[in-house]
This record gives sequence, C-alpha cells and structure tokens, in this order.
Amino acid sequence: MRDAEEWFKSAILNKQAENYSICVYALEMAIEIALKSILILSGKDYPKRHDIFDLLEETVLSNPGKFSEEFKESLPEIRRTFRLLLSSRAASGYGFDSNGREEDFRNIVEHYYKASERILSLCKYEIENAK
Repeated sequence: MRDAEEWFKSAILNKQAENYSICVYALEMAIEIALKSILILSGKDYPKRHDIFDLLEETVLSNPGKFSEEFKESLPEIRRTFRLLLSSRAASGYGFDSNGREEDFRNIVEHYYKASERILSLCKYEIENAK
C-alpha cells in the first residue's frame, strides 16, 4: 500500500504542476497497486496484468465477512474509476507518441481525482482493519 500512496503523491504534485497526463498515469498506478494490495491481503496471487478488477470483485464478493460494507458497496465506483484510468494509461504514459491531448487529461483529472483519493482511502482502511 505504501507504493500506492507514493504514486498518489506523484499525482498530487503533477496535478499542482498542471502535468495532467502524468497525473492520470500516476492515479491509475496508485489505484492498481492499492487493489493489488487488497488481493495480496486476501491471499491471492494477483495476475501480472493491469486489469485485475474482475479478480478483485470475485474475491470481495466470495468473502463477505472479510470486507466492510462500504468497500463492497463501492465496487461499482471502483470499477468505473479504475477502468477509465486504465483505458487512459497508454495515452497518458506515452503522450509523446499518442493522440492524447492535455485538455482531455485535465478533464479526466477533474472528474476522477477525488474518486481516486476515495478508493485509496477505502483500500487503506481495509488493509488496516483486515479481518
């Protein structure tokens, strides 16, 4: 989870500097690593790929007493935010070689920054209060 928090710090700094494409990349990495931390906590060997949401959802729903109600109820928001950021990752990470426009990344940051911050907070809570 510490690495996820470091990626989020990078997102904060890049948002402040108006480096929105890098901020999007850092937000996606922060959430991805936080979600993988949840899988590790659950004893899962997460796959070596970026989109691990289906495995996360299966893990959470098949262990009803292990996760808070708030985390379970937040799965749709987590899915929406994570998948949007994941779909923007290549363009944001390789902006020099893509059709991504900085204005598009600014809009993503405006719409998904707070949701990303909330997801990290939820993951941190689950890890600190593991059952």
